[in-house]
Amino acid sequence: MWNVRHLRFQPVIIATCFTFVCLGALITCVDLKPKVDEYFFFSSDDPHFQDDKKIAKMFPQLPQIILAAKGDLHAPTYSEDIEKLSSVIEKFPIVLAVQSLTRGPTGLDDALEGPLWKRTLISRDNKSSLIFAFLKDNPDSEFIETLQGISEGFNKPGFELMISGVPYIVELIRQYLFRDLKIFSLVAFVIFSIALLIIFHSLWIVAGVLIACFNSAAFTLLIARFLGIEMGFLTANLPTIVFVLTLSHIAFLTADWKQRITEAGDYRPGLAWEAARSTFHPALWSTVTALLGFLTLLFVQAKSLRQLGILGSLGTFISLAAAYGLYPWFLELQKRKLEFLKTGQTKKNWASTFFAQKHRNILIFSGILSIFCLVVLPKLSADPSLFDYFKKGSVIRNGLEYIDANGGSNPLNIVIEDPEHEKLNSKDAYQKMWSLHLALEQDPAVGNVISLPIVVAEVKSSLLTKFMTTEWLLDVLDSPRFGEIAKYFVTENRRHALFMLRMKEAERSGSRLQVVERIKEIVRKQGYQPFLVGGVFNLQGRLSQLITSSLISGSGFLNAVILMMTWFLSRSWKYSLAMLASLYFVPITMLGILSFIKMPLDVIAAPAVNVAIGMGVDSMIHLIIRAKRLEQKPNDWEAWAKACAHLWDPILWSSLMVVAGFSIFMLSNFPPTQRFGFSVVLGTVLAPLATLFILPWLATFSFSKKITKG
Repeated sequence: MWNVRHLRFQPVIIATCFTFVCLGALITCVDLKPKVDEYFFFSSDDPHFQDDKKIAKMFPQLPQIILAAKGDLHAPTYSEDIEKLSSVIEKFPIVLAVQSLTRGPTGLDDALEGPLWKRTLISRDNKSSLIFAFLKDNPDSEFIETLQGISEGFNKPGFELMISGVPYIVELIRQYLFRDLKIFSLVAFVIFSIALLIIFHSLWIVAGVLIACFNSAAFTLLIARFLGIEMGFLTANLPTIVFVLTLSHIAFLTADWKQRITEAGDYRPGLAWEAARSTFHPALWSTVTALLGFLTLLFVQAKSLRQLGILGSLGTFISLAAAYGLYPWFLELQKRKLEFLKTGQTKKNWASTFFAQKHRNILIFSGILSIFCLVVLPKLSADPSLFDYFKKGSVIRNGLEYIDANGGSNPLNIVIEDPEHEKLNSKDAYQKMWSLHLALEQDPAVGNVISLPIVVAEVKSSLLTKFMTTEWLLDVLDSPRFGEIAKYFVTENRRHALFMLRMKEAERSGSRLQVVERIKEIVRKQGYQPFLVGGVFNLQGRLSQLITSSLISGSGFLNAVILMMTWFLSRSWKYSLAMLASLYFVPITMLGILSFIKMPLDVIAAPAVNVAIGMGVDSMIHLIIRAKRLEQKPNDWEAWAKACAHLWDPILWSSLMVVAGFSIFMLSNFPPTQRFGFSVVLGTVLAPLATLFILPWLATFSFSKKITKG
C-alpha cells in the first residue's frame, strides 16, 4: 500500500532532481554575461558589415575612448591636469597612444589656431578640450571601470571630466543588460510565485508551474551554449520569453482541468492527463505558429535577430514539452475541495451571462482605437537616437550629449575615389578634397571631420613644408618618424582616401540612412564618388532598417500561415480571416500607441511584438477549437459565447501573470529594457480584448443579416 501511494510522487521527485541538474549545468556551463560590441548585431554576410571590414582592412582603425575636460583652458592648472591625466592613461598596456593638448600641438595657441587641432581637440564653445585614448584592442570591463574611477578622481571644481566613445558606450550597455538579467529574473520568479499562490492557493500548482517554466528557460540557454550562441542584446531577454510561452500552455491546461473537476463534481485521478490530452492539439498548433514567427527572423541579415530566431524556435518546442511533460505530474497531486466547486460554478454562471452579450461598446472602442493607431503608426521611430539608450539626467547621457554638441558622438567613415580613377596626390586633388572637407563640415548632422587634407594643412602650417609637393608630404607623413599617419587616411596607391566623420545625434533630422545618403550626395557634388561607407552610425541605420523590414516581411509570411492553419482547424475561411484581423489588432494597436507617446522601437524592445503575437495566437487557437466543437450551425454566437465563458479565466490569469512579471522591467535604469517591459505589458493587455471580443464578433458577423434587419 505504501508503494502504491507514493508511486505518484516519483515523477515529481524526478522532475525536481532534473531541475537541480539543469540549475547546476546552467551555473557551471553558461556564461550569462552579455557579449556586446558594435558589430554584434550583424552577420558576416551582411553587405554593410562587409564594407565596414573592407574599410578597416584598407585603413587601420583603432578603438578609441574620448574624454571631454570642461574648464578654463587658459588656466595654468588646466594644462597641468591634462598632462597628468594623459600620463596616467598612457601607462595602461592596452593604450597605444594618447592625443590631447599636451600630446600633439605645441601648446594651447597652436591648438586654437591649427586647422587639425582646433577641430579635433577644442570644443565648439571653447569651454573644454578632448582627450583621445587610442587602444590596441577592444577594452574589457576592468579597463572601463578603472577609467571611470580615474575620471572621478580627477573631477574637481574647474575641471569636469566626461567619457564617451563606442567601446565605453558598448560596455555600459553590457553592464546594464547583465544587471537587469540578474535582478529581474530573481524578482520576477518571486512575483510569479506569490501571484500563482494567491490565484490557486496550491503549493503543488505553484511548484509545477515554476519547475516547468524554469526548466524550459534553462534548457533553452543550455542549447544556446551547445550551439555556441552567446548572450547578447536580444538573447538576454530570451529566458523570460520562453518562460511566458510555457506559462501560456499551462494556463489553458489548468483551466481544462478545473472544468473537468467542476463537471465531475469531485476530484478523481487522471483528470490532469485528460486535460493535457484535450488541450495538446490546440497547443501544438499555437506552437507551430509561434515557431514560424521566430523562423521569419532567420531571413533577416542581422546576427542578433537570427540568433533570437534560432533560439526562439527551439524555445517554443521546449516550452510545449515542459508544460505537457512536467506540469501534469504536479497537477495530478492537487485535490480540490468542495469550496472550489461552488466558486467555480458561480464564476461559470457569471461568465455565461456576461459573454452571452456582444458588448458593442467595447467593439466600437476597439475599432476607433485601431483606426487611430493606423493613422499614427507611420510616425513610429525604429531608428532611435543614441541618447535614448540612456536615462535622462544620468552622468553618461549628460556627457554624451555634451560631446555630441561639441564635435559629434557617432562615427561614420566614407572612403572616396576619383570618378576617373586618378591618384589623390596632386595639387588639384588636394584642393578638391579640401573643398569636400569644408562641405561636409557644413552639414548640420556632421560634427568633426578628420581627413587627409586637414592633416596635410596642419603640416603645411610649418615654414619648412610650405614648398613641398603633396606627394612629398605624403611620403614624409608615411614615415615612422611621423607615426606613419598617412596610412590612416590614404591608400598606398593613392587612389582612395578616408574621411572620418563624427555625427551629431541631437541635430539629426530623418533616419540615419537618409543622412548617409545626403552625405554621399555631398561627396558626388564635390567631384568624387563614395567607394565604401562604414562606421557605427551607418550600421545602426542599417539595423533600424532591418527591424522595420523584419516586422513587415515576417507579418506577411505569418498572414499566409495563419490563414491556412486556421482554415485547416475550422474549415472556414471566415474564421481564418477573423482570426487574422483579430490577431493583428494587437501589434498594430501596440505599435500605434508607442508611436503616439513617442516611444521608439529599438532593437531590444522589438521582440515584444513576437511575445504579443505569441500570446494572441495561443488563446485564439484554443478559442476557435472550443467554439468549433460547440457549434451547431454557421455563425453560432451561442457556441462562441460558451467558449469565451470557458476560456476567459485562463486567458485573463495568464495575462495577469505576464503583466506582473514584465512590469518589473520598467523599473530598470536602462531605457531599452524599460521599453521592452512596457511593450510586452501593453501587448499582453490588448491580447484578451482581441481574443474574447473582436474574434467572436468577426467570426459570427453576417452582412446579409444586417441588410435583412435594415
